[in-house]
Amino acid sequence: MGSTRDMNLAERQSVEELFEQLIDAPDAVAAEALLNCDSSKVVQEVRRLLHAARKASTQGVTLRDSLKKLTRSFDDTRLEPGTKVGAFEIIDLLGEGGMGTVYRARQEMTQRVVALKLVRAGYLSGELVRRFRFEVEVLGKLNHSSVARVLAAGIDESSQGRRPYFAMELVEGRPLDVFVLSERPDRVARLTILRNICEAVGHAH
Repeated sequence: MGSTRDMNLAERQSVEELFEQLIDAPDAVAAEALLNCDSSKVVQEVRRLLHAARKASTQGVTLRDSLKKLTRSFDDTRLEPGTKVGAFEIIDLLGEGGMGTVYRARQEMTQRVVALKLVRAGYLSGELVRRFRFEVEVLGKLNHSSVARVLAAGIDESSQGRRPYFAMELVEGRPLDVFVLSERPDRVARLTILRNICEAVGHAH
């Protein structure tokens, strides 16, 4: 049985994307979707992960928790609080995505608390580093009140290898759906929020 560690970057991304799409899908839908995949290696790994996730769910573990546990095997482990990355010290985990992890961190010189995004070491390649630098350059040029600013960026050299990172303003708040359900803003307020979001997205693009 193969594993994601034997795959190239494109295959790893395909595995995680398909797994994310099919984790909550009925078996028949998942099977049909996998028939359209050209890589037998990707299909085999996605089937293995789906089987393991469904087996875990029957033992009282939710599929979403299974996803988080299984995708850790794609790459390096989480960083512990106190770990140094460049001029930043990890405080705690904020979130995880397909290619990176975001931490709450403190800049040592200023004591400013930021959102620190790190690219997973297992996905690191020359092409990814170029994409990362391009993303940082684009984000650094944005200037909008509703778009978090990039404060610093770099590539940290660690015992696990090179870790590209960038630090952004940390915006504390609630997800939009949680805010709307809790505060129940009226129609005008909702439209105002939507307009502000659209303006920010338009500025970014």
